[in-house]
Amino acid sequence: MQHLILSKILVMKSLFSFILFSAALSTQAQTYHRMNAANNGQTINLTCPTSDKFADDGSGSSHYSNNIDYTITFCAPTGKLIKFDFGYGSNLTIERIDPTDTLFIYDGNSTSSPLLYEVTGNPGNSDRLPYFDEKSDFIFLSASECITFRFKSNGSNNNDGWDARMSCVDPINCGNNEPATDLFAAAPYICNLQGYCGITSSNFGEDDPFNLNPNGGNCPSGLNFLGTIENNSWIKFIADSTHAVFDFNVPTGGPCINGIQTAIFAFNGSSLTRMSPCALSDGSHSGNFQLTANGLTVGDTYYIMVDGNAGDVCNYTINANTGITTISAGTDVEICAGDTFNLTANGPPGATYTWNALDNSLVNALGQNQTVSPIIPTTYVVEVSSGGICENQFDTINIDICSILPVNLLGFTATCNENYSLIEWQTASEINNDYFVLEKAANDMIFVPITTINGNGNSSIINHYSFQDFSSNYNPTYYRLTQVDFDGNKEEFGVITLNNCEKVSYEIDNVSIVNNNFVINYKTDRAIKSEIIITDIRGRVVSQENKTLYPNEQQTTINNATLISGAIYFVNVVTSQSVYSGKVVVVN
Repeated sequence: MQHLILSKILVMKSLFSFILFSAALSTQAQTYHRMNAANNGQTINLTCPTSDKFADDGSGSSHYSNNIDYTITFCAPTGKLIKFDFGYGSNLTIERIDPTDTLFIYDGNSTSSPLLYEVTGNPGNSDRLPYFDEKSDFIFLSASECITFRFKSNGSNNNDGWDARMSCVDPINCGNNEPATDLFAAAPYICNLQGYCGITSSNFGEDDPFNLNPNGGNCPSGLNFLGTIENNSWIKFIADSTHAVFDFNVPTGGPCINGIQTAIFAFNGSSLTRMSPCALSDGSHSGNFQLTANGLTVGDTYYIMVDGNAGDVCNYTINANTGITTISAGTDVEICAGDTFNLTANGPPGATYTWNALDNSLVNALGQNQTVSPIIPTTYVVEVSSGGICENQFDTINIDICSILPVNLLGFTATCNENYSLIEWQTASEINNDYFVLEKAANDMIFVPITTINGNGNSSIINHYSFQDFSSNYNPTYYRLTQVDFDGNKEEFGVITLNNCEKVSYEIDNVSIVNNNFVINYKTDRAIKSEIIITDIRGRVVSQENKTLYPNEQQTTINNATLISGAIYFVNVVTSQSVYSGKVVVVN
């Protein structure tokens, strides 16, 4: 029995020692990053998960220092965000900043990044860490991977400071649209509010700036919100009319029991004014409902706030009926093949517009307006960048081609070959098409028919036509294509020009050996491709290279350091114009 008791005591001691050791490890794993001289200007790259804390320069219950101006940046690993909990009721040191001191919070890796918050003490109740008003908690999720803090204190008063928890959080993922942000000042502009997807994340804090709910539950005219706020999020839009209507859909189930509460606000730089009815700013709202706003000013920015009622985590979608500036490439149209059409993009002020066509007929064209002349049905895409509003959003316009013309011509081209000119054309569709007449002219522009090619009658598939012109070419040469119906009606497709197709003037002067290398002297008035093959007297290939002979060089060299003294070598220069064969002897 005594041995059993002793064993139990030893086990208890071992367990107690393990707990103390584990606690020590836990304490060691937790790092305090203080706003002090040692960390001033530093960037702290966090390793996730983290139990680190962020605090002022005073340790324990000591106050922070006077007359300081320090900065520190925290960055999460790629694909993560940082959550900061300055919670007054979450077992952390009581948060106090003197009303004359300020903690600046920036969205990015420097103080030149967008300013999100200016946190100061509340003159009426300075034992909290508020944002323009008294708050029991201050919890927020970074809008990007890095957050920068700057703390400035004056020389008069100071206080306890802060002691904040940090943790790593995955970005909110709801569809492909830019997510709503926990931070009011970082709210993204949304221009394509059609099926916009959001979520009232449990990682969002109760950051309700600018007296959203000053009286804690009244919403008559002049006050902003009725319900209490737990996990709100923000997006913003530009009004294009005085009245805006948004269709919401909020499915309930799982962590979404009570639905959402929401409102639309104007911001004058220091306070928010509610622009939507009070009714939807409190209570349980789910399923399909509309949020409206009246009295808007065209061109001004407005904010939509969505909060999970009673802290619920709810998915929601928004469709804008009317009232917001949208990215628009225009309305789909139908034109006749080859007709000119002016593309016009609409969007926010200061935007940069980039156009592309899905058939590559327009590639990375910049400008709000573009002039196009499509000959086949084409989809054009405009994307917005710059301006800081509605970044990387796009819209499309489809241009269809009318079917009045008997032949829908896709292309008509001419290219030079060594001994002939190749003329090609393609059709997307043909109606009652009997044949084509191809004509040719010199500078006098007197066209002479050179061939007639049968058409395909009636066709809805792409057809390819070509003709090889071996007759003497002029510089330049003009070709014209005409289509003839079975009933004798004609359609002329215009004129194309072909330059510099005359035969190359080219000859080899001589071949010699200089410093153990073969040197070929030639004359040519244009670049010509050649294959140079060198063999010995037994026909074995010593060297074989493809070279372009250029008119400005008149000489080319084939390097060979293994020539045999007194040996005979044959040099063959093969081009599309001729084959030259020469013999050289290696002389010491």
